[in-house]
Amino acid sequence: MRRPSMKHVLDVSNEAGLSNVLAGSLTLDESSLHGVHVPTLDVLPAGPRPPMPSEMLGSAVFDSLLEQLRSLYDIVLIDSPPALLLTDAVSIASKTDAVIWVSRAGVITRPYLARATQLIERNGMPVIGFVMNRMDKSVDPYGYGYGYGYKYKNYGSYYGEKKSHDE
Repeated sequence: MRRPSMKHVLDVSNEAGLSNVLAGSLTLDESSLHGVHVPTLDVLPAGPRPPMPSEMLGSAVFDSLLEQLRSLYDIVLIDSPPALLLTDAVSIASKTDAVIWVSRAGVITRPYLARATQLIERNGMPVIGFVMNRMDKSVDPYGYGYGYGYKYKNYGSYYGEKKSHDE
C-alpha cells in the first residue's frame, strides 16, 4: 500500500482496493477487479495510500479479510513491500500459510541475505521458497545455475523451434 506496483504490472486501476476495504469505505466485492487478463484471476489492488499502512495490515480487520479471502479462493497471493525495509511484510507473513521470498539479482547482497535469514528465523516466517528475479541472461548464457529454469522452460528454441514470448 506504500508504493503499489500491481497497477503497472497488470494495468489495473488503483482508485479502489485494499485500503478502502480495511477502512470500511468499500466492500471486498466493490474493490475487487474480476477476470483480470484471464477469467479466473481476481485482483484486489492496493487502493489509495492510507496514512498508516502498517497499522491497517496489523489490524483485526485485515485478519478478518484474509479469512474471507481464504473462504472464497483456492489461492490468495499477497504482494508485500520489501521485508528488510519495512515491518509490513513480516506482519503479513505471520498471517499466511506460506511465504515465497523474492529478491532482485544484482541488488541483493550476501549481508542482506544473512539479515533476511535472521529475520525469517526470528519471526518464524513460513518460507517455502526463494525466487531470484531480473537475472541477466548474458552472465550465464548456457542455462546453468540460476538461469537453468529459464533456459529449460524454453529449451525448444535451441533446436530451431519457435521462441516463446518469454525470450
